[in-house]
Amino acid sequence: MDNILKDDQKDGKSGGDNATLKKWNKEVERALKDADKQHRVFKKCRDSVDLSCKTEKRKVNPYLIFSTLSSLVPALYAKNPEIEIRPSAVAASAASNGNIWVEFAKTAEQLVQRELVVETDLKRKMKSCLLSTLTTGVGWLKVSLQDDYGSDPIQHDRMPDAQDNVAEIKALSEKLEDAGTEHDLIKEELEVQMQNVEASLMGMGELFIQKGFVIDRLASEDVFVLDDSIKEISEYANANAIAQRVWISGDDYMKMFGKSEIPPSAKRFSRNKTENSYKSDEQTEDVMLEVWEVWDKKSGHVYTFARGAKEFAREPYRPQLTGERFYPFFCLAFNHVDGRFWPLSDVETLIDYQDEYAHMRSQIRDVRQYNKPTYAVPKGGDLNATDANRMIQTLRDDEHGTWLAVNVNPNQPISSNFQQLPIPQVNQSLFDPSMVFRDVEMTTRSGDAARGYINKAKTATEAEIMSMGMQSGISERQDVMEDVMRDMSRYALEILVRSYTPEEVARILGADSFWQNLDIDTAYRYLSVDIKAGSMSKPNKFQEREQWTQFLPVFQQNIMQMAQLIQSGQNSLAMALRKMLEETLNRFDERINLDEFIPDFQADMITQQQMQMQMQQVANPLEQVEQQGAM
Repeated sequence: MDNILKDDQKDGKSGGDNATLKKWNKEVERALKDADKQHRVFKKCRDSVDLSCKTEKRKVNPYLIFSTLSSLVPALYAKNPEIEIRPSAVAASAASNGNIWVEFAKTAEQLVQRELVVETDLKRKMKSCLLSTLTTGVGWLKVSLQDDYGSDPIQHDRMPDAQDNVAEIKALSEKLEDAGTEHDLIKEELEVQMQNVEASLMGMGELFIQKGFVIDRLASEDVFVLDDSIKEISEYANANAIAQRVWISGDDYMKMFGKSEIPPSAKRFSRNKTENSYKSDEQTEDVMLEVWEVWDKKSGHVYTFARGAKEFAREPYRPQLTGERFYPFFCLAFNHVDGRFWPLSDVETLIDYQDEYAHMRSQIRDVRQYNKPTYAVPKGGDLNATDANRMIQTLRDDEHGTWLAVNVNPNQPISSNFQQLPIPQVNQSLFDPSMVFRDVEMTTRSGDAARGYINKAKTATEAEIMSMGMQSGISERQDVMEDVMRDMSRYALEILVRSYTPEEVARILGADSFWQNLDIDTAYRYLSVDIKAGSMSKPNKFQEREQWTQFLPVFQQNIMQMAQLIQSGQNSLAMALRKMLEETLNRFDERINLDEFIPDFQADMITQQQMQMQMQQVANPLEQVEQQGAM
């Protein structure tokens, strides 16, 4: 592949109008065409959540889907995961280096937890990705290492540093030559950026270079799997190529890629991302470009170009810092359908229920609005036509009490001049929404407790069955999220062991941390990465207190039994009892460290034996002196 690119450059094309670029332009055009139908589904789902397209026929537009998603997100992801890194079975078998791998795994666990979870604002990114999955069916995250501005992949949430200011200075310098009437404005902006860089170099502003992970949450319609052999999106990691679409303004394009102008052949779009025609006097800040970053696993290269352009925005390069997997993209999806590429979204399954509920509530409002009393007035009675019309108008429009003076026979009650017609009765059972709510609960596998209200009174058995069903659905989805987090953690670890030096790790975690650079194969074989089960879920304080109340008597009894066994010299039985207690905790998935609660009886016995030996040594000389005196 490198030879092909070099041949194009020899022909005077400089990596521009070559077969490779034409190929990927055709690929993305075809991908956009194939995904157009699904992208319309994405828009329909989003419109159903925020009800941006309210119909006039409906008097009531309830946010039923929005409230359902609001109850699901905190149940699925309540806090950041806890990453576990342990030596693998291969490392454990190497007895000579066992302690080294334990120390290295401990340092790696702390480093990944800090760099990937804490410093990247993972909780906000994961919740946004989760909401995207529930709305559109898929959610995408991109994990990359920020180090060098010129060689890093496209990163939206970069950590601010002076490299951004340097790139801005280069872009402003290019614009200053052809500034025209805006010469003074651009010159002032250039001076401000120069001052920012100088402050960074003196340690008074932003860090000159920031190094760390960047996690971008990508829109569902901006990631494309470019491989026809992939039939389900769950197999995306095996695809030949994955492309990311990024919308960039003309100014940002020139700044990011060091260009003096926008490619003339590139397709240009307006701010609302609709294609417009090229205008020579058009301002670059008003132009949006559709930039593509294609990760080609077959060639091992990354191609960056604007759609329709005849030159690459950046020369194709081979990413140096990747893990065992080539792609930095991670997909979160729940509702897979056999043989279907796109999974179902929760919103798709709820649209009909929300429409039915909105139609029902609109009908109730219509019935309530028009269910007003109707009065009949005889034409030939004592009440004349003018007074009758006044009374009809007042009764129909006035919602407050009003006194009217009318000409009637004072010897007869006024009620004899008009009477109320029968009001049609409303069958409330036809407007009962419980069936809709029950269908929503069955579809989303969530109950009343998750929503914070009781829709229908249930027996204890019914509530327990629904709670078990909800926990089963929540646990299954949390397991999927833990798998994604496990893949991200392993990917991050494999990058860290190659890019972070021992000095950098010491500055982050302290001088006592043990670290060394490894290759990917060694890290993959000798280190095991996992996520603590249930660490992302919301803690159940009531359940934790109840379990602790049940375990406390068992702990106390076992500690006393272990102490008695050790004192009687039955150490093997005491250790067996400890192993049984550890297995019990593991089966209940309790994260309790027994060393914090059970004393080290063996150390106590050794201390007692040493004290007894010292006492005997002190007692023996006294006995010898007494014996010599007796002689």
